[in-house]
Amino acid sequence: MKPETTPTGGQAGLALVILRYFRRILLIGLNRGPLAVRLEASGREVHVLPEDALQELAAFPTGYFDAIVLGDLTHLVTDPAGAFCGALPWLSEHGAIYLAAPCPFDVDTVLSEAGLARYFFWTADAEGTLTMHLGPAINWPKQAAACVVMAVRRGYDPVVHARALFKAGQPDLSLELLANIPETFLADTETKALAAAERQLCFLAWDRATGPEGRLARFSQAQREFYIATTLLPRLRQPYLVHAVFWQTIGNDDMAARLLRSIDHAVNRPQLASYHPGAMHHPPEETAPVWTPTPSPPRVLIITHEQSDYGLDTLYDGLCTVLGSDKVVEFPWKPTLHGRSPEKTYGYPCLFNHPGEPMTLEDVCRQLEEGYFDFVFVVDTLRTLGPAMLTPLMEALGDTPLFIVDTWDESGDYYGVILEHIGRGAAQGYFKREMLTCGGYVPNTYPLPFAYPDSLIPDGIDGARREAVFWAGKRLCGLRSLYLDHLETAFGMRFEKTYNQNEYVQALHRARIGLNFFGLGFDTVRYWELPAHGCMLFSERPPIRIPHNFRDGESGVFFDDLADFERKLRYYLAHPDEVRVIARAGHEHLKRYHTASARARQLLGRIQGISGRRG
Repeated sequence: MKPETTPTGGQAGLALVILRYFRRILLIGLNRGPLAVRLEASGREVHVLPEDALQELAAFPTGYFDAIVLGDLTHLVTDPAGAFCGALPWLSEHGAIYLAAPCPFDVDTVLSEAGLARYFFWTADAEGTLTMHLGPAINWPKQAAACVVMAVRRGYDPVVHARALFKAGQPDLSLELLANIPETFLADTETKALAAAERQLCFLAWDRATGPEGRLARFSQAQREFYIATTLLPRLRQPYLVHAVFWQTIGNDDMAARLLRSIDHAVNRPQLASYHPGAMHHPPEETAPVWTPTPSPPRVLIITHEQSDYGLDTLYDGLCTVLGSDKVVEFPWKPTLHGRSPEKTYGYPCLFNHPGEPMTLEDVCRQLEEGYFDFVFVVDTLRTLGPAMLTPLMEALGDTPLFIVDTWDESGDYYGVILEHIGRGAAQGYFKREMLTCGGYVPNTYPLPFAYPDSLIPDGIDGARREAVFWAGKRLCGLRSLYLDHLETAFGMRFEKTYNQNEYVQALHRARIGLNFFGLGFDTVRYWELPAHGCMLFSERPPIRIPHNFRDGESGVFFDDLADFERKLRYYLAHPDEVRVIARAGHEHLKRYHTASARARQLLGRIQGISGRRG
């Protein structure tokens, strides 16, 4: 999005809000001053006319200008139509009018009388700093001295405009337009979904023009748009086609085929033979290193953000269980790890009560300088920590081994951007939750999926399970909407009930089969909590690396597409004895390999191996 405030520096600053996809610009009532100079310097075609010389527009074809900037607007309020209509025939179909006026000013009424609609709106203070206002209503700030309005024709469709830019070979400008559509121009579900689908297409075009570098990050950005589009319109086929191409681009034809089989099964469309490759691309089985405890357990510093983070918080819990709470320090101090502020976990099972008190930045830096810690984790993929904290920490770090832990929802390779953010040239390892099996990551990248807290795993799971299937949650991201809509139609099941945390756990204990669909990430909390509570894990097959993953048909059941989901669910609903055996095996498998303490041991074993290689 555009910045909320923009320092204008006078007339030239208006160039900052004249969007890049406007290439031919007409200035009316302005001399060839700083604004024209700055626009021309950015490669725009600029023409300047005095307000009393509009007859000279006859030299241009109608619809020639992408943007018209009006200068002298002293008669705007008394004759709004006259202020615009003289130049409007020369505005392109997708063009915009920019105007400035004193505050307060009845913007929408004036624009409406001229057949225009407000698109963007800024107010300027006495220093000339513009502040954008995105809401449908205008609340004039007291410090506002003037306003700048970008107006478009009534009926302007930003998605159609973006599509035209894309067809003209300008996907970057199309993406910029699509990323900054005001909410008032996304008034209905279809428009929002189509805008997301167009952004998705732009990311694919951008990727094809750019090449392999940064590809996984672009794939993740495109995937977010795919999720928006398919959540809003689950049966819209274009997003599936585009995302299938992106899956092929990063080297996973199987995931591409899975998407297309799912949407075509949902809409009863004949499926192509190419959707069914001879060899399915299922992630290979892999193991994790075994940690050998040492007489003196290592001391660990975790540099993190202050928000709840299920992956990090359960890892912290596991490290405390394995090493002892006195050996694990997080900075800044997080209250949810110490029995405080349970509301900040937002209902996720990651509230712990380990000993530990807040430390000052000076104290942490002193301990680093004294070599108190054996290694340090940086867990801030979203880069929320600022230089005031990071700079002294990194200076005090010295040669203490540093590892990056990425528990974010996206599968991009963010190793380089995190290092740049913290001001380091390298780290000894990069541990990643969403590590695609087909991804090209830096050489020292290792999988680190979610786990489940030891303390929350029940001892007994063999009680009466009267409910056949469990699912609860939001229908956001992944193919959740597609799967759940089909489940309701084909099986007559509905999952609309909401639970508090205690009710949720009780519901897990009543169910024989637990459904898991991808969320924003392929790795979900649900993937682990279902077998933890004795449900049979019935899940989309994740395309990420999970050491010691559940085995299909033995400790869990995986499905690859909508038809596979329907076929297998019908089978297991009819075979409850098999469900019980698989659920028991899944529960035991989780307790052995996927508790928080097991994940901590796997992490420590990996670090032990890295340290051994480093000598």
